[in-house]
Amino acid sequence: MSSNNHHSKTHLKIGIYVDNNWLPNWSFKVIEYIKKSEHLELCLLINNTNKVKKHKHFFLINLYSKIETILFKSNQTALDLKNLKELIQNYEVCLDSDFNKISQCYLDVILNFSNAEINTNIINTAKNGIWSINYFNTIFNSSMPLGITEVLKQKNETRVLLHKVSEHLTEEKLIYDTYFSTDHVSINRNINHVYWNAKTILISQLEELYKKGSENFNSKIVTNTYNDIHNLNTFSFIKGIVVNYWIAVFGMISRKKYFDQWILLFKVGNPNKTAHNFKDFIRLLPPKDRFWADPFVVYKNKKYYIFIEELIYKENKGKISVIEMDNEGNHINPEVVLETNYHLSYPFIIEDKGEFFMLPETENNNRIELYKCIEFPRKWELNCVLKDNIKALDSTILKYNNIYWLFTNVVTYSESSSINELHIYYSDTLQSTNWQPHAKNPILNNHHYTRPAGSIFVDNNKIYRPTQNCSKHYGYGMNLREILTLNKHEYEEKEVVSVLPDWEKDVFSTHTFNFDNQLTVIDAKIKRLKK
Repeated sequence: MSSNNHHSKTHLKIGIYVDNNWLPNWSFKVIEYIKKSEHLELCLLINNTNKVKKHKHFFLINLYSKIETILFKSNQTALDLKNLKELIQNYEVCLDSDFNKISQCYLDVILNFSNAEINTNIINTAKNGIWSINYFNTIFNSSMPLGITEVLKQKNETRVLLHKVSEHLTEEKLIYDTYFSTDHVSINRNINHVYWNAKTILISQLEELYKKGSENFNSKIVTNTYNDIHNLNTFSFIKGIVVNYWIAVFGMISRKKYFDQWILLFKVGNPNKTAHNFKDFIRLLPPKDRFWADPFVVYKNKKYYIFIEELIYKENKGKISVIEMDNEGNHINPEVVLETNYHLSYPFIIEDKGEFFMLPETENNNRIELYKCIEFPRKWELNCVLKDNIKALDSTILKYNNIYWLFTNVVTYSESSSINELHIYYSDTLQSTNWQPHAKNPILNNHHYTRPAGSIFVDNNKIYRPTQNCSKHYGYGMNLREILTLNKHEYEEKEVVSVLPDWEKDVFSTHTFNFDNQLTVIDAKIKRLKK
């Protein structure tokens, strides 16, 4: 590591606060990223002189984790210990009691990877403070990994917070917080999910600090009022395990008799574009060997064409099919119009200069592909690759103020969630290979409303973006959110309508909403008898 005594104008100088040389894999990867970065500089390793106190349920947690590894063949890869010496040699090291040495490094940020109590003397030694993931767990002497109590208490969401630690340990500054769907079966999987996303949050916020500068970045920081400390006594811990596994066993029994299937629902008539109840919609049930989802509608030649993802279970690979429907709702069975050797879904359709284009999800091919219609609706061919080397999902384009705006969920890092990060790119033309990123990417990072759920539309001079609500699980519900500001530098939206899958007892998910002319189509996941 560098031992320069002057603040670099082209680098953020980072200090790492640790208990010893052994770090969990997720934090090891953060340091690995910093080492490779062109504008982040690792300058100092600070050893915490306070002792780590094991959580009172450490034995139970460790035993339970090992049992899970056997039962589910899942490992806590995020918490696997790695030796820091494997990554860094000949680096500057000091104790947290060496206040002068830390101060003289002129650090921009100290990342806290310690499980022991922080030495308050070093809190103001970095220009932008000490950053810590869910630091309240450390304050109350809970070195238990994050993501355990949420599973045992059957909470739908696991919250991850990034704090700037203040001198008053009971008052903290909140840099960033987000939610992730809790894995209701496996503690190991939930821990993995939380910590790999913690890695993504730390890296993205360091990048944002570098881009914006201290003054602009710190203007967003607010006092944290979150104090939902999860304390479990031994009885509650064991009870949580028993209840959790009973739910899992009950689910296994249920799956022998029932299966989950995505279906379509439609209604012909003047569409209520801000509807939130679909009780009077007619169901289109697929055969039991497949599902139909992600409907997009085109009205042409006095007929409706519903483009869908069709997936046959034994093939486990989506393809794009079309259903033809007349004005009375009469329809013919789906016909495949686009199939590749990789998974296709979410067949977003856009008409541009009198021609139809499709932007199916091609995340498994690591790019965003634009297909042009050669013979409507059955013949499509690859026109161009809008973006290459990207894991993007549910891409949706809006033409606004003579600019094409591409909304898409992006998996920024290999361990990141595919639900949380919404990015926007823009271009002067649709058929472009040079889409520019929005200045504020990722625009949003919250699984309540980031992932697209259909075409963006205008109603009464207001722009609405259908979004998925993944708070309970992927594709749980939908929202309609009004876009208030959209330009190359700013973006703002607000929620207008929330759609929950509560209009029928057998419906428990809905995640796509589209319409054209008089036809509205959605999808929903239901529970069906296998026989």
